Amino acid sequence: MPSNIRFVLSSASKLFSRSAVEATNGSFSLISASSIRKFSVTASRNMHFVQFQLKSRGPQHLGAQLEPNGDIFDISAVDSSIPNSLVECLATGESVIEKTKRIIAANRAIVPLSNVKLLPPVIKPSKVICIGYNYAGHCAELKIPPPTEPVFFNKFASCIIGPYDDIKLPEMSEKVDWEVELAVVIGKKAKCVRKDQVGPYIFGYTVAQDVSARDWLTSEANGGQFLLGKCMDTFCPLGPSVVDRDSVGDVNNLNIKSTLNGELQQSGNTSEFICKIDFIVSYLSHIFTLQPGDIILTGTPTGVGLHKKPPRFLQRGDVLESEIEGVGKILLAAEIYCFIILTFRIIAAGKSVVSVNDVNLLAPISKPDKVVCIARNYTGHCQEQNLPAPTEPMFFSKFSSCLIGPYDEIILPEISKRVDWEVELAVVMGKKAKCIRPDQVESYIFGYTIAQDISARDWQKERNGGQFLLGKSMDTFCPIGPSVVTRENIIDVNNLNVKTILNGDVKQNGNTSEMIFKIDFMVSYLSQIFTLLPGDVILTGTPAGVGVHRNPPLFLKAGDVLESEIECIGRMSNKVV
Repeated sequence: MPSNIRFVLSSASKLFSRSAVEATNGSFSLISASSIRKFSVTASRNMHFVQFQLKSRGPQHLGAQLEPNGDIFDISAVDSSIPNSLVECLATGESVIEKTKRIIAANRAIVPLSNVKLLPPVIKPSKVICIGYNYAGHCAELKIPPPTEPVFFNKFASCIIGPYDDIKLPEMSEKVDWEVELAVVIGKKAKCVRKDQVGPYIFGYTVAQDVSARDWLTSEANGGQFLLGKCMDTFCPLGPSVVDRDSVGDVNNLNIKSTLNGELQQSGNTSEFICKIDFIVSYLSHIFTLQPGDIILTGTPTGVGLHKKPPRFLQRGDVLESEIEGVGKILLAAEIYCFIILTFRIIAAGKSVVSVNDVNLLAPISKPDKVVCIARNYTGHCQEQNLPAPTEPMFFSKFSSCLIGPYDEIILPEISKRVDWEVELAVVMGKKAKCIRPDQVESYIFGYTIAQDISARDWQKERNGGQFLLGKSMDTFCPIGPSVVTRENIIDVNNLNVKTILNGDVKQNGNTSEMIFKIDFMVSYLSQIFTLLPGDVILTGTPAGVGVHRNPPLFLKAGDVLESEIECIGRMSNKVV
């Protein structure tokens, strides 16, 4: 087999077709605005969208109900050109509701609900965003004042499960809690929308449970970042359907409750929202672009287990019901290398060779399920902050929508004046990994690439309640590339020179030998928390030399050219605009 294989995506390349990327990474196209404008109140009255599988097994289907718990109109069976995923339907620009109307009018392909297994109504969204402390009653039970500014965190799409699936209690947590929430499903691409414009950008609503490991949500665990305690496998039940927005009466006046083993635990109303949905969607759209199918969990009312006296947490055998008026109820019980071989054959045949001058290199990974980052992982970076080396790793995340190519432009957001650089070695996972030991990690890694963890320091440090998510996930904030170098072609991943060059001046110059937590430890550690999937990206930390810790501080400005280089992998060059 040939060596030194590097994997890239380019707009001219035939090798990595759209369908191949979808099959591997669940990527989504963007929806056209025209299709959403066709939706009307009359057309979509009482429309509930579901994804299901026949109990006799088989592929996933897309369906619709006219009432909760009603029989299902099998959209996928009538028209095979319609994607079997609601997210993909939104992304294709097709009018799902109009096609569903025709299916219902023909009265064909009706499947009894008893014959199906309901799946999550949304699978593999680009983002699952959550707001904390958004009900007055929940703030009261926490004994904190209502926040003056919203606090957002995220869950990974891989922790989504269906409305009747089992919640698996992880061995590393003894304090798993419940949080029933109304979830918003975005219907079309949204960027910088005003509050009064939000309505048409929402496709519908569903019920969610923000299952949470409270012992991983303390200020001491994971540096106070919520990510790990919110993203363990099965920690986001969703369903049973997505009810289109026009079928829900007043979204700011819906009863919401959760019941544990038949006993009422939470009982609230969305009128208690501190930040209303129009504000939440507008606010987020000014931070990053919301994509079709993105999910926003809107907060939970009073009654979580942690604040009961005595505290109460989920136990094996518990049955947790979550219900929202007009939306539905979910019921839960507490409980790739063939691609490489094909590529080698294509390369050996010498076909489909394209000059690098004839292509535009894209990000080599498109829409991974996770982009996980570790903070303070180089000794020099800790020293420049006057901090001791951490004894336990601290992880946060970036949304995959902020990934850009190795030569694309970094766009400075109007809402930040302190945008900084962090060059990082990025790990690309090659296969599914759950609870693996450090000595097993290497075979799970596909390869390595370069990443820039662009950071809005004013949002990272001073905003969003100390959660890094918003300051790290603004559009274009993760240049990556130029290629993925397979692991066999990196002789010693723990001894690579890493540098950042700004306008010709070296700003960061370190070596991966400075890593406090090595890659085998990081991957093993994360695999104990949640399942790592093929294509997941892990940023491994940055060396000394970031702008915020210079004297005086130095930040990116329009016209700058930022180069990022890692030995044996290559170089990126991104202009700042």
